[in-house]
Amino acid sequence: MKTLKLFTFLCIVTLYSSCDNGESDNPLDFQLGQSFELAFGQSADCTCDNLTVTFAEVLEDSRCPSDVVCIWEGQARIKLNVQAPDGQHPLELISRAGHSDLARDTLDNLVYELLDVSPYPVSTRPIDEDDYRIELIVKELE
Repeated sequence: MKTLKLFTFLCIVTLYSSCDNGESDNPLDFQLGQSFELAFGQSADCTCDNLTVTFAEVLEDSRCPSDVVCIWEGQARIKLNVQAPDGQHPLELISRAGHSDLARDTLDNLVYELLDVSPYPVSTRPIDEDDYRIELIVKELE
C-alpha cells in the first residue's frame, strides 16, 4: 500500500513539473508596459535587458490610517534603485491622493510610475518595513 501511494505521488509530481504554461519561471522579471509588484528589498529584472529595479527604502509613510479621520490624506514616499547600462540611479516616488504627477519619474527614455503602496496603515498596527509591497509600471516615454 505504501508503495502504491509513493508511486502515485511521484507520478503527480512528475506530471506537474513537466507542465509549461509559457510564462516566465522567474516571478522577479517584468515587461515594459505591464505592472508588477515588489516586496521591500526585492529586485526585478526587465525582460528588455540590462535594467534592474529595486525597492530600496520607505522614506515616509504618513498616510491617514483607515480607522482615523485626518485633516490631510498624507503620503507614502519610496526610493527605488534603478540599475541601468550607464550605472545606478536612485528615484523617489510619492503616492498621494490627487497628485499622480508625484508618483512618476523619468530616467532616460523610461517612465517609472508608482501605482500602489501596501499595506494601508491602521492606527493600532505599525507596519514593519519588510511587510511593504509596491506596485509599479515601467514604460517607454511617449
